Amino acid sequence: MPVCVFSVCLYLYVRLHLSLHVLSEFSLLLSILPVRVQMTEMSREMMKLGLIDEMVGDAIDSMDPAELEEESAGEVLQVMSELAADVISQLPDSEKAMLPQAAQAQAAAKPAEKTAVDEIDARLKAL
Repeated sequence: MPVCVFSVCLYLYVRLHLSLHVLSEFSLLLSILPVRVQMTEMSREMMKLGLIDEMVGDAIDSMDPAELEEESAGEVLQVMSELAADVISQLPDSEKAMLPQAAQAQAAAKPAEKTAVDEIDARLKAL
């Protein structure tokens, strides 16, 4: 019986020693510091994305549907006015004389065109 217990203990010792050797080699391969740095950077990026997502969500939630509809109606009216002014400016003088005075005045006083940069700036300021 004592030989059997001794052989089992020896077997366990060898296995534990091999496991310890494998773990020590693995720890040499896997350096903790670079993993920690990567995890910290990833955590920061995820926090930034979460904050940006939250800010965009808050901005969208804070928009009033009635206000958006008024803005879109104003933009449509402005585009239609610009198109009408362009069409009127391309008409010959004989046909312009037949138009009402309001249409001629509108064609003469074309609204200042906004550039894309101005529109983006205005939207950013609104946020």
